[in-house]
Amino acid sequence: MNYTVRLGFSVFFNGQTFRGGQTVFMPLDQALRWAFALDPTPIGPNPGWLPPSDSRSGSNANGTWLRLPGGTQICWLRAANTLTTNAPNGSVFRASATNLWTFPAPFAAPPIVFVSSEVDSGITWGAHFFSTTSSFTQIHIIGATSGSVAVPLSVAFGNFT
Repeated sequence: MNYTVRLGFSVFFNGQTFRGGQTVFMPLDQALRWAFALDPTPIGPNPGWLPPSDSRSGSNANGTWLRLPGGTQICWLRAANTLTTNAPNGSVFRASATNLWTFPAPFAAPPIVFVSSEVDSGITWGAHFFSTTSSFTQIHIIGATSGSVAVPLSVAFGNFT
């Protein structure tokens, strides 16, 4: 699935030049890598906001991580499985199954976590438990109706150890 990315800079991608202000459709992982300047090929001089060359990044089965020189770490994951909303929870439904997300690199303290969903059917949104630690969190999918199906998309921001 592709996502809409509004560019604030010019890039060369798939043989085409995209200027700042244009809209491009691309996979989520590519959009995040562009957002954090891991893959873009800027046209012209460095715009000044790109991370320094001593930034480090990597990935494993738990997702992708980016470490910036100032100590900031960003991790993200598109889960490999879908969750289905099937358990009543007040006026909404939640997936009875949860995803335990072990971060691809540990944080120094519990990070700020954002969860969204890539919807296969229905209307869904993501959530996580307040019991997030420096190494994992639980991801949930919530829907307006029972039977909604979605893939969790998660991003965590914090400092690395």
